[in-house]
Amino acid sequence: MKKIFRLFVTLFLLCVSLGFVNPDIASADFPNRPVGLVIMDHTGNMNGKVYQTWRTVVKWAYHFPNHKIVDDDPKVTKVVNEFLDDGVKISKTSMGDMAEKAEVDVLIIMPVYGCDYHMVNTFNPWDGGDTKYWTDARCQIFIYKKDGDKFSKKNINESGIKEVSDDYDPVDIIKWALCKQVNIMEGRPVIGRDI
Repeated sequence: MKKIFRLFVTLFLLCVSLGFVNPDIASADFPNRPVGLVIMDHTGNMNGKVYQTWRTVVKWAYHFPNHKIVDDDPKVTKVVNEFLDDGVKISKTSMGDMAEKAEVDVLIIMPVYGCDYHMVNTFNPWDGGDTKYWTDARCQIFIYKKDGDKFSKKNINESGIKEVSDDYDPVDIIKWALCKQVNIMEGRPVIGRDI
C-alpha cells in the first residue's frame, strides 16, 4: 500500500511541477525567411500536380525551420507581374528589386514555354514501325537569394523525338533542371538528371 501511495504522490508532484513551467521559455525563435515561387505558364498545360512537383524541389532546398514557401500569398506573383508588365528584363538587379518589394528572401521565377509530350509512330519500310516520344520542355529558371546577393539562371530547351528508353517527360526534365540550379545556388552536390 505504501508503494501505491508513493506512486500517487510522485505523480501528483510531477503534475504540479509541470503546471509551473512557463511555455514561453521552451519556445524557439526560427528565422522567417519567405521563399517566393512564381511559375508563369505560357502553355496552358499546367495543373496543380505539376506545380506541386516543382514546388517540392524548391522545398527540398528551402525548408522549415529556416524557410517557408509563401505560395498562399498572391503578393509575390502580383509584384513579379507588375515588374514584367512594365517591361523590366529579368536580371540580378531586377530580381533583387522584386524580392525586396515582395518581402521574400528567395525568389524563383519560372516562365514555362513548352511542357508537353505525346507518342509518335514512325514508319521505316525496311524494318517496320517504331513508337517514339515527341517531347517539348522549354523553360527559363531565375533564382535570386538576398543572403549573399546570389543570382542564377538556366534556359531549358529540349524539344524533339526521343527514344522510348530516354527520359521524355517534360515535367521531370524541368524538375531536375530546377533541382540542379537550386543546388548550385546553395553550394550543394548536384543530384538527379544532368541537364
